[in-house]
Amino acid sequence: MVSTLFVLGSVLIGYLIYKFFKVNATESTSLGGLSESQLATLRSICDAFISDESRSSHLHASSSSGHSSPLQRLSDANPARKAFFARKATDIGVHDHLIKTVLLQPPEKIGEFKQLLSLLNTYGLTYLLTGQIKPFTQLTLAEQQKILSDMGSSNMGLRRKAYKGLAPLVYRSFFAVLDKVGNNANWEAIGYAPPSQYKDMPPPPALKIEEVKGDKAIKCDVVIVGSGAGGGVAAAVLAQAGHKVVVLEKGPFCTEADFTWREPIDFGNMYERGGLMVSESLEIAVLAGSTVGGGTTINWAASFRTPQAIIDQWSQAVPGFFDQPDYKEALDAVCARLNVGINENVVNAQNEVLRKGCEREGYDFDHIPRNVRGCSAAVDSESACSDKKATNDDCGYCSLGCRRGAKQGTMRTWLQDACANGAVIVPNCFVEKIIHADGKVQGVIGRVSPPTTETISGPTVPEHLRGSNYCFHLTVHAKTVICSAGALHSPALLLRSHIQNTQIGKNLYLHPVAIVAGTFDKKIEAWKGPPMSIISREFNNLDGSHYGCIIETPSTHPALMSSGLACSPHIMSTIKHRMLESDKLVNFVCICRDKDGGEIRIDSTGLPVVHYALSDYDWGHLRASLVGAVRIMVAAGSQEVGVAMTGLPHVKPTMKHTKGSKQEPDEAVEKYIEKFLAIPYQPNRQFLASAHQMGTCRMGTDSHNSVVNTRGQVWGIEGLYVADTSVFPSALGVNPMVTAESVSYKIAKGICATLKTEIEYEK
Repeated sequence: MVSTLFVLGSVLIGYLIYKFFKVNATESTSLGGLSESQLATLRSICDAFISDESRSSHLHASSSSGHSSPLQRLSDANPARKAFFARKATDIGVHDHLIKTVLLQPPEKIGEFKQLLSLLNTYGLTYLLTGQIKPFTQLTLAEQQKILSDMGSSNMGLRRKAYKGLAPLVYRSFFAVLDKVGNNANWEAIGYAPPSQYKDMPPPPALKIEEVKGDKAIKCDVVIVGSGAGGGVAAAVLAQAGHKVVVLEKGPFCTEADFTWREPIDFGNMYERGGLMVSESLEIAVLAGSTVGGGTTINWAASFRTPQAIIDQWSQAVPGFFDQPDYKEALDAVCARLNVGINENVVNAQNEVLRKGCEREGYDFDHIPRNVRGCSAAVDSESACSDKKATNDDCGYCSLGCRRGAKQGTMRTWLQDACANGAVIVPNCFVEKIIHADGKVQGVIGRVSPPTTETISGPTVPEHLRGSNYCFHLTVHAKTVICSAGALHSPALLLRSHIQNTQIGKNLYLHPVAIVAGTFDKKIEAWKGPPMSIISREFNNLDGSHYGCIIETPSTHPALMSSGLACSPHIMSTIKHRMLESDKLVNFVCICRDKDGGEIRIDSTGLPVVHYALSDYDWGHLRASLVGAVRIMVAAGSQEVGVAMTGLPHVKPTMKHTKGSKQEPDEAVEKYIEKFLAIPYQPNRQFLASAHQMGTCRMGTDSHNSVVNTRGQVWGIEGLYVADTSVFPSALGVNPMVTAESVSYKIAKGICATLKTEIEYEK
């Protein structure tokens, strides 16, 4: 009783000190504004997650994981592997890299990260997270590792959230830190070697880039915010109609020559917040493009027309748009411009596992249409839709940009069409607000940042700007403004601009993704070949209303792969072993058409914040598809398989599957599935991610339940439109690029008709 009161008293005192006096606030600061105490805590955390295994032969849970001991691993004569197992996180500066990536986040997130470090190293208060009175840095390595492992599967949400805020970042950074020549110290050991040079580099896209060298005002007919699937198409349609168009893109202009095929560089250059955006609760990681071309520059090329079942649903909810002949015409025009089809499909080894497993299990599968022209994997293969493994080392980097220029994103299609007809693009321009008065739009105000991109040799800055930290103001006057900044930033811009509509930011759908991982007894090298060419729709209609999940395969490279493994059981004692076998690893992604949405709000700086909690309804669908994905993996011959979930060890099937009829149930696998189904959903225990965001400015027939009308115009503001995934009435259920472009195409055609009428009236 006395000891319990002592603990509670220590926690209360620590909390009061922390809350009201800001622990360690007077300490000297180091890199990123961290105090010396915070930095020491971070270094300890990094080395607990990734330790020197040559000196730590008794890692927590290593005996129960089924893997060989560290000392046995060191018997391998390979010097690179010996160094790999002896290497701890801070040996290659993981803590410094992690700080730099955290600094890409909004101020509130940076503050929360610092607070977490202080919490872990404050006497008494650390009990809330660790169950220990002593600060984290004063614990032994074994104690630190056990605490971190327990946090990941704890029944306390605060502890799971703390784990989720640390583990993925550390593991990702361990395989992302680059040396001076652009290589990671661990790549040789795991057999990963991205090409440094590419021989078939295409000429730069024919775009007109407007350079802003001082505060400036521009006048045009139409200003478009965003250059991705929505903005690129709208720009082309309006410019071809003879209108003066200006496109503002907050991300940098990166061409094929800028694609390094190094995750930390390309993610930093072309992804929202360096690829590290997460929901407010940390429950779900959010991947979105932030470069000229937006998500179409870095997506995985899956190009599905809007499913007819969804068209039917949307037509009922929003009569007069999706049920019209011109929407089908828009789909046809988009697919033609993007060269959508399966003629250049090659099934790489990871996709072949999905195809084979579905076939043996009797599940649905099909080829995925892709928007490519001259894909190097197809060029090197004998035939279209070939089941032959793609062996071209220069294919497989879709998520880091296509150096060949084969992927038909907006940078290679619609934006070129727009610029050929007089449009100009201003990159690095963050639009702060929309100018409007008396129910009419007047233009936008933005700020233009330095045109800086990271390269292997360091950041590139134009010579006349070196040593400066300028930010110019840009005002664009236009009677028509189109928000195509995506479902994260379009609502944020409307909110910053004080547009009055309670639906702005609501109805956020994320297509939440969960993972099943399997290890095989042969090389897969999932990072080679087209990342996404096979789909299973076996579980896409689980309720009769077309809500459910599709199963596909992800783009897989070491940094992203290791961050996904953070939710695997016993990961601290097995991360190196698992990554050593990463060339044999297969991942399936179960993508849920979520029925229950979240919300986009803005923080104190006006940036979007994702508020989203996975509902029991949607988790039920994800859970069913995860079970199916496990069965597919086992049917394909996986040696070990499991859901990315802390506290649930993966299973080793006891029966070998062969060609022919469906096999008898594997007892070990069935027991694993039974255990999995018995575990209730707990936020931050599973790996969840989103690559598709939708619905936050949804289209409708009434301002009380939507943000835009069936012409894409914002209710109550003449000349202000939204044309991107945020206008979707609900989640789509498949990869959304073609639908986004088709919606934008139809809205832009309608704007052309409106402007033509206005011009004729003025004449």
